Amino acid sequence: MILENAFISIHEKAVKGTLIYENGTVYIKEKDIDPEITITSPFINAHTHLGDGFIESVPRLDVKSLVGPGGFKAKMLQITDREKIRDSIKYSIKIMNGEYISSFFDFRESGMEGLKLLENLDFGNITPFILSRPAGKELDKTELNELLKLSSGFGMSGINDYPLHFLEEVSLYAKNNNKLFAIHASEAERENIDEILRLNPDFVIHMYNGSIEDFEKLIARDIPIIICPSSAIFFNHKFDTGKFKLDGIKIGIGTDNAMITVPSIRSEMRIAWLYFSMEAEKIIEYSTITMQRFTGKPNNILIFNKKPQKVVRDPFYRPDRFLKINEINFE
Repeated sequence: MILENAFISIHEKAVKGTLIYENGTVYIKEKDIDPEITITSPFINAHTHLGDGFIESVPRLDVKSLVGPGGFKAKMLQITDREKIRDSIKYSIKIMNGEYISSFFDFRESGMEGLKLLENLDFGNITPFILSRPAGKELDKTELNELLKLSSGFGMSGINDYPLHFLEEVSLYAKNNNKLFAIHASEAERENIDEILRLNPDFVIHMYNGSIEDFEKLIARDIPIIICPSSAIFFNHKFDTGKFKLDGIKIGIGTDNAMITVPSIRSEMRIAWLYFSMEAEKIIEYSTITMQRFTGKPNNILIFNKKPQKVVRDPFYRPDRFLKINEINFE
C-alpha cells in the first residue's frame, strides 16, 4: 500500500511525504508537499481530572476558589457518594474510547481514596497513566510508597500550594522509583520557574502566565508544556499565544477538568486551533507524539482521507482506516 501526499505524525516524528505499508512494516519517504491526507498515531489526552465529572452545575469562580485545595471541587468530592463519582469516570472513559486515543494522563487527587475510585474500572483499549497525589502536606513515606505502587507517579496542584521542601521530597520519591512527576505551573499567575525546575518535572501544566524567559528555560530542559484550551477559556486566562510557538517548544494537549468540558481530545484540538491560533499540523503533532516519550510507541496508526486542518476542526470526522504496524523506517 502506498499513501502519497500525506502529513504523517507517528513515532515521535511529524513529517510530510509518502507512507509505504508492507506486511506491518512502514517506510516513510519525506517530501515537501501540500498534504491531502493525514496519518497519525492514536491521540493522547495529556491532562485530565476525571474525578470531578459528576458535578453538573459549575459556578463561575477563579481557579483557586473552584479547583484549588479546599475549594468548591474539593468540597463536592468530600460530600458525594463514591459510586456516583465512579459512574462519571466510567462515562469519561467511554468518551475517550470513542476517539481512538491510546493513553491519558489523569491527575488523581485525595491520596489513596482518590486512587480507589479507579479500582476494577475497564479502560478498554486505553492505557491510563494515573498520577496520584498525597492527601496532605506532611511527608508520609508509607503513603508515598503505597501511592507509587498503584500509580504512574505524582501530579501536584501547584508550587504555591505546598512547602517547597515537601514537593522536592515527593519529586525525589518519584524519580527514585522511576515514576513520573508533573505539576501545574503559572496558570492564574506567574510562579517561580526556578523553584519549579528544582522539582525536575517530567512535564508541566498550563504556563499561561509564564514569561518568555520561563518558556526558554523549559525549552532548554526539554520539558513539555500541556495546554488545556477549554479550561483556559472558562477561567478567562489572558495571555500571549505567541509564547506557545517558540522554536524548540514541546507541547501536549489535555482536556483538564471533566466538570468543565468532556474529555474529548478531538474537540480540544479544534479549540486549540481557534483559541491558540496554532497550525493544524502542529496541533496534530502535539496531540499524538509529544507524550510518546512517556507512553511508548503504539502499534497502530490512523488514516484520515482529509487534509490536516479538516481533521483538527471537525472532531466528528473519524479515521477512514486503521493499520497495525510492527516497524517504522524513516528515509
